[in-house]
Amino acid sequence: MSTKSKKFLNFLKTTENLIKNKKLHTFKSLLNFIEDKKNSDTDYKILNTQIRTMTMIDLLIRTESLLKGHFELSSGLHSNQYFQCAKLLQYPEYAEKTGKQLAELFDANKIDAVLGPALGGIIIGYETAKALGKKSIFTERKDGIMTLKRGFHINKGDRVIIIEDVITTAKSTMESIKIIESFGGNIAGIGCIVDRSKRQTALKIESLIQIDPEIYTPEECPMCKLGQSIEKPGSRTQVAE
Repeated sequence: MSTKSKKFLNFLKTTENLIKNKKLHTFKSLLNFIEDKKNSDTDYKILNTQIRTMTMIDLLIRTESLLKGHFELSSGLHSNQYFQCAKLLQYPEYAEKTGKQLAELFDANKIDAVLGPALGGIIIGYETAKALGKKSIFTERKDGIMTLKRGFHINKGDRVIIIEDVITTAKSTMESIKIIESFGGNIAGIGCIVDRSKRQTALKIESLIQIDPEIYTPEECPMCKLGQSIEKPGSRTQVAE
């Protein structure tokens, strides 16, 4: 079976699920795509990306992982959206599925280890490592500083990918990069479930979902100006510089 045929079968399975979930408007747009006889492999790659995104968003909504309101992110910035991926990853079936999807974005032959910054990256990092057949380690904060503890070690020359749940400012990712490089390891890739960095990190990030959310500094936040109460669902403790 050709690669295009396999992609086509996956396409049909996905559209069937869309019908079952009554997402008929999405199904209709996909039907228009299939009726076009001039589709190339590039078109199918784009389609697969779109389907993966729709499937992931559907999972996030069904598990109430996509929240709307007024939030202070772990970076200190404010947003009207918050992705609480821990609610998605509390279900082993979904965690495993998401890890497999992330693993498909990387070449297992070019990876020696997967690192997931705590806390958000631990579960999804593990599931991605499991799908790749590699060891899973994680960094964590001690007195506000990202460190590698618990006997974890990175050998010189090890090729390590960093996996997070959500990347906004990439602070945890950048800190983890420094740790990997301090051991003499090499960064083999960076991935996450949701990339909301708006491509402003100078990092090449592979993700299942890429969005451009509304993000504000506290001084510019329109919700603050309206006096709306704010939630702080993040896990990072703010440490004075």
